[in-house]
Amino acid sequence: MSEADAQNLSIQLEASTHQRLLALSRECGLPVEQLMVQVVERYLGWVDSLSSQDRAAVQAWQEYRRTGFHVSETEADTWLAQLEAGHVAELPHAGLWCSVASYRRNNSCN
Repeated sequence: MSEADAQNLSIQLEASTHQRLLALSRECGLPVEQLMVQVVERYLGWVDSLSSQDRAAVQAWQEYRRTGFHVSETEADTWLAQLEAGHVAELPHAGLWCSVASYRRNNSCN
């Protein structure tokens, strides 16, 4: 990539991630900017290589991490069994998973 083709982008990193990036830069003997370009290009290549089903799974995982909403295995199995039996079945209602850490921070799961 030539400098004429390059575009600047600024990102905010958590302090621990920034320190890890600096350490890796020193270890690899690469400038941080060059290392970041390689990381972004590899990640984009990985995303591009995913099938649509894999992409949907990644998006579902990201949504779960963002919201905490989920359907249990038992709820999903029950719903699928109803569909397999030929019944019209409503999607199970998603519940909220609340981690102990989240509850301690917010004093609630919302």
